[in-house]
Amino acid sequence: MNTLKTIYEEMKPMAMFSTSYRGDKIDFSSSKVGLYLEGTITLSDTVPHLRIKESELFEDEIEVFEPVTEDLIDFLSGLNDKISDYANVVSNLSALLF
Repeated sequence: MNTLKTIYEEMKPMAMFSTSYRGDKIDFSSSKVGLYLEGTITLSDTVPHLRIKESELFEDEIEVFEPVTEDLIDFLSGLNDKISDYANVVSNLSALLF
């Protein structure tokens, strides 16, 4: 199994991401109230290359990472957890207000 396919398989259980595998890249996104994140993972000489664009209201940030595969999966898992925490806070706040 190639590295991108391995990363894709590891990302599938991460519920906060909508993920698609295109053979030569992985596209993913997450959209919650006030937060939109999209990213692409490609390979450069068998090193995973991650590009993330995050939009929080009016701010855009682009970050580029070139970690080893295990570090990338750990990073994405942590990001998934943070998005889940964010969604829970928004949901709880909404429940308190309405």
